Amino acid sequence: MQKVLIVLFSIFALTACQTTGNKPTPAEIAAQVCPTMDVTLAVLQASPAISDGAKEEITRGQPIVRALCAPGAIADVSSLADLSDRMVPVLIQAIGESTLKDKEKQTLLLSVALIQIALNSVVHNVN
Repeated sequence: MQKVLIVLFSIFALTACQTTGNKPTPAEIAAQVCPTMDVTLAVLQASPAISDGAKEEITRGQPIVRALCAPGAIADVSSLADLSDRMVPVLIQAIGESTLKDKEKQTLLLSVALIQIALNSVVHNVN
């Protein structure tokens, strides 16, 4: 799992460097957060340390992720806000309540925090 998370952070770091200008567009943010979100969701859904109830909540939130991250999806501020406001809290709760080792929890929580920061860079900076 640690190798997957290292790859996850590498992807996020590389895509974060690719935006230009001071104010990233919703599409640029989606390009940054979607690979990280997809890997995070896959890790949580496959982990025996995540409760069945938390996995059900994550599954219920999948349409929010697909609306933003599916091929051909059009990213806008509303879809970024939905992911930020509705899915990120579910992930934080699932990770916090899991039986993962503390280091794994911290790594996953950092991943989700990076997603939240990227989302907020657009959601809270709309004119």
